[in-house]
Amino acid sequence: MAPTRAPRADSGSQVESADLPSAWRNGAVVLAITASITLVALLVAAQAGMELDFDRVDGRNARVRPGIGVLTLVLSVLIGTALLDFVGRRSEKAWKGVAWAGLLLGLLSTAAPLSSSAGPGVTALLVSLHVLAGVTWFVVLMRAVRQQRSSDLQDR
Repeated sequence: MAPTRAPRADSGSQVESADLPSAWRNGAVVLAITASITLVALLVAAQAGMELDFDRVDGRNARVRPGIGVLTLVLSVLIGTALLDFVGRRSEKAWKGVAWAGLLLGLLSTAAPLSSSAGPGVTALLVSLHVLAGVTWFVVLMRAVRQQRSSDLQDR
C-alpha cells in the first residue's frame, strides 16, 4: 500500500519535509545562475574599459571587483537558503514567503548602487545585477513549488 501524503500546503498546513523541494538544491541553482552572470557581466565591463570606480560612504575611492561581488552574492544566497531550509520545512506557503522576501530584498538593495557616486554605466550594471539576483531567487523558488505541486498531483 502506498504511503499517504499530507495535503499540500496551500492553506499553510504542516507537511512532511520530504514532500517539499530541497532548499539547498534550489539555492545552488540560484547561486550558479546569478554568480555566473555576475562574473561574466563584471569581467566584460572591465574588459570593455568601463570605469568600475566609485566613492564609498566614507569618501574613499573604491573599485567594483568581481570577486567581492560574487562573494557578497554567495553569502546572501547562503543566508537566504539557510532561512528557506529552516522555515521552508513547514509549508509551501513558507517557500512562497521566502521567495517574495528575496525578490523584495533584491529590489530594495538597488538603493546601494543608486546612492553611490559611480558613473551611470556602473550604476546601471550594478542595479541590473541586484534585480537579477532577486528575480532569479523568486523564479527558481516559485518554479520549485509549482513542480512539487505538479509532482504531488501525479502521485495521487
